[in-house]
This record gives sequence, C-alpha cells and structure tokens, in this order.
Amino acid sequence: MNFDFKNSCKLDGQLMKIKLCFLIVFACHFGTFSQDTESLWLHPNAGQWHENIIYKAELNMGEMYLEKNGFLFNLSNEKTVTHNLSHKDNDHSSEDTIGKIHAIRAEFLESSWANKQEFSGKSSFYRNYFLGEESKWRSQLYSYHVVNMLDFYPGIDLNYEGMNRGLKYSFIVKPGQNPNVIQTKYTGTQLYLDDDGNLHIPTSFGDIIEEKPIAWTIHNNRRKEIKIAFILENNIVSYALPNGYNTSDTLIIDPTLVFSSFTGAGSDNWGFTAAPDLATNVFGAGIVFGPNYPITAGAFDATYNNTGGFNSGVDVAITKFNANGNAL
Repeated sequence: MNFDFKNSCKLDGQLMKIKLCFLIVFACHFGTFSQDTESLWLHPNAGQWHENIIYKAELNMGEMYLEKNGFLFNLSNEKTVTHNLSHKDNDHSSEDTIGKIHAIRAEFLESSWANKQEFSGKSSFYRNYFLGEESKWRSQLYSYHVVNMLDFYPGIDLNYEGMNRGLKYSFIVKPGQNPNVIQTKYTGTQLYLDDDGNLHIPTSFGDIIEEKPIAWTIHNNRRKEIKIAFILENNIVSYALPNGYNTSDTLIIDPTLVFSSFTGAGSDNWGFTAAPDLATNVFGAGIVFGPNYPITAGAFDATYNNTGGFNSGVDVAITKFNANGNAL
C-alpha cells in the first residue's frame, strides 16, 4: 500500500489496467490498509482519543475512524517519506519526500444511533494508552472483530466486521423499515460512477472503488437476491431498488469497497516491478521490511527472515493478484 501502480499495458489486443490492490471487504469491503495479515481489529475509544471516535482501525497508510454518524479516512504517505529521507542516496527534492495528507469523511445523514451496540470476537491481547495528560491514560483495552451499531437508523442496524485482511460493513434493514433513509454524504473528494455502476472515491494516493452493491432478503433462513444500484447526486450516495422487495423480510445491503492502487502491510514494503500473465493475472515484486506482509496458503516462505538491523538485509516478495486486482 506504499506504492501506486496504475499502469496500463496491452495484452492480446486488450487494454488491461495493472492495478495492484488489496481487497478491503466493506460489505462495503475494505482491502488492506490493515496491519494484521489475518484480520483487522477494531480498537475502542475509552477516552484516550477525541470524543468523535468510537473505534479506530489501523491502516498502513493512515487510520480509519468509526464515528457516531459515519467514518473518516485519515490517509498519509508518512511512511514513504520517512523511508526515502532515511536513504542518503535519494534525491530529496523528489515528490517521494514531500508529505501528503488526505482526509475523507463519509457521513450517514440523519442517522439516529444512540450508542447502543453489541460486540464480539474479543482479542486475546489488550492495549495500554499513555497519550497526553494523565487523565486520558487508559489500560487493558481489548479489541474486537465485530461491532453492531443497533438502530443506526430506525429499525436498521449497521454492522462492522473485521475479516481476513479487511473490514466489512453491512446495513441490516428489519421487516417493515424503509431502506431509502440510508444516505451517505462524502466530503474531501468528488465522487463519480463508472459505466459498470461502480462508485469511485478519488484520493491523493489513488481511487477507492466501491463496487456495485449487492442485496438480498432473508426469510425463514433462505436468501433471495435483490436487484440494487447506487444513486449519486451532489456527492450523496443512496440506493435504488428498482424491482422492490418483500418488506416483510429482512433486507441486507452489501456493497464492496476496494482500495485500488494500494497493497502491503503494516511494515514498510516497496514495489519495484509489475507484469501481467496471459490469463490477465498480475504479478508484483518488491522488498519487505517486516513480518506483516500478506501471504496465502502454500506460500513458498511464510516467515520474515531478516533478524538483523535495517541495513542487514530484507525479504523479497512476489505477489500474484487476480485479473480484477482485488484478491491474491
């Protein structure tokens, strides 16, 4: 996630975008800015951070803050700048040594959440925070995989779930409730929809792409797919259900959010080359400075082998992405 590959090449006469990305499952799926190769943790705010923050998820290129009425991405290239400035052979006049910060807020308009929540998947570890004045110090705070914000809208729950290399959120619309109340206003960027119905969220470090949503109803534990699409007007996102649905059933609204142009882990990692194969998969290669680079089952070497200091050697990483660039 420290590099931005948005290159193009021709393969068998077709234009293929090389997009090194890492899936962030939001139901909306969040691809990984995550520092954990197995799952993303939601760290609760017990007074150690600003009062607006309910939970924080740590990203390789910043943080994601879950707030009472939405979420905030605080993105920066601090790690890239720090790494480049530490190398005396670098040209320190290049853009790679200029710090950038980009904050994007998603606000769920007119949400009614009253701090009622359920959480599960408690971590085996806890954190201690010694930040600022002593009154803000907190100790033995456990983290969670799942947080369910009950009645985020009347009769509609908002569920966040840390998953394998990602974070998923879903709206759960209970029988008889109106999904049209769900509206999300973005600030800090200018959204647009592509021809496939995907939502693009431009940032200074590449586009975040929220894929065309899916939806289904549940009745007697049986699932039925429902046609759904984004509506975008004045940077406000809502959902169209052109064929309607049986409002006596529970409705799940589930888009997928992909952070294109980002891949990697909590430790520093640097990309140097990328190439497609004949099946339009993409291979990326680079170096890794820590143990948290994402791997899959059957990887040639699943451990970080550099046990010395910064200059004593690094691991080489070769990563294969699928043709859509959203999975390893």
